[in-house]
Amino acid sequence: MIKKRILSLLFVILLLSSLAVTAFADNNGKYVYDECDLLSSEQLEELNDMFAEISDDFDFDVVAAIVDKFDEESTYEAAVNYYYDNDYRSDGILLFAGTDVGECIILTFGIGDSYFTDDEIDELIDSFIDYYNQDECYYGIVSFAMGSEAQLIDDEYDIEEVTESGEITEPIDVDEPVADTENEGDTATVGSVAAVDVTAISDSTVHVVDFVGVLSDSEVSDLSAKLKEISNKLNFDVVAVIVNNFPQRTVTEAADDFYDYTGYRKDGAMLYISLAERDWAISTAGKGINYFGSEQLSEAESKVIPYLRNNNYYSAIDAFAKYCNSCVNEATSIPVGKYLLIALVAGLIIALIVTGTMRSKLKSVKMQNTASAYTRQGSMNVRESRDLFLYRNVTRSARQSSSSSGGGGGSHTSSSGSSHGGSSGKF
Repeated sequence: MIKKRILSLLFVILLLSSLAVTAFADNNGKYVYDECDLLSSEQLEELNDMFAEISDDFDFDVVAAIVDKFDEESTYEAAVNYYYDNDYRSDGILLFAGTDVGECIILTFGIGDSYFTDDEIDELIDSFIDYYNQDECYYGIVSFAMGSEAQLIDDEYDIEEVTESGEITEPIDVDEPVADTENEGDTATVGSVAAVDVTAISDSTVHVVDFVGVLSDSEVSDLSAKLKEISNKLNFDVVAVIVNNFPQRTVTEAADDFYDYTGYRKDGAMLYISLAERDWAISTAGKGINYFGSEQLSEAESKVIPYLRNNNYYSAIDAFAKYCNSCVNEATSIPVGKYLLIALVAGLIIALIVTGTMRSKLKSVKMQNTASAYTRQGSMNVRESRDLFLYRNVTRSARQSSSSSGGGGGSHTSSSGSSHGGSSGKF
């Protein structure tokens, strides 16, 4: 069966036309292709490493290609030919965007048809388009990768139940893409990624993201379980991300954008670690801004940074998660002192009511406007009066000059328009 879904990109074509043609060679381990120079060399390298790791982990190729022009008559045909001309696995998924025609398509191959539903495809394409419209092609491709991985994680234990699919050994030649076409024993499906809508991501345990690979699989699994448990218990997402670098922005901006565009809960806190320049940031969102004031952020820093300096990223994330758990619990629980204060106020009110009632019964005389009944006429005669100045007492204090300090506390607005708090620095 061949299913297809082509959605027009709503993005503005930003590139000059050229005479580029589709001439793709073997992939040579290349999973992200950018013919239009929308990505920096650092971003391209980081994305390729990310896609390669996901592809190898699941034995399922995850590929993205942004091209200007192609020779084929349709985006669908160009996408299929691109995948097979570059010798990718028989099972995989491809994001293919043609900027010249303003169209984007996502294809699934082989067993990929069973991993991705049409609804998931729609969500993932919409997410990529949203990022692209904001000139955030890099994060659009990141969302595609993370959505694909989230869906593969969900489905990796159901492989035995999936009906085996055939494989297309030759590129498909079509004049017009059709919604449903029979091809003897072969499958290629237009599919899509569970993108950054990531209610899927929250449910798929992506609370620990290691784009660099400094954590072992067992460490990622262990930390993911811990952070997911804490997040669900508190209804407050606790997230940790490790990247190599964050081109063209500050570490705080990168952390805020990652949290916003990856679809975590409205309330949460994230530890963002960048290895290239040894930068770190804590980004708080929603109620997390109030839970983590300057004092709490300093405390979190004191627990996490020593581990980062020793390149012990597992312990740094573990310490961050534990502190978030205790900090949020403390912020949302009523202290014993408040209970005592409530009890004292209630007791005082009751006492006033009781004594007021008793006092009203003790009135034995009538209230008078003057005290004439208690004075004796002519009993006091003041002959002389003086005001004497004895001494003076002056207290002086220095006027404090205004000052500012870096670090954290307060709030700011991210590129998505969301409010964030947090702190950042180097380790």
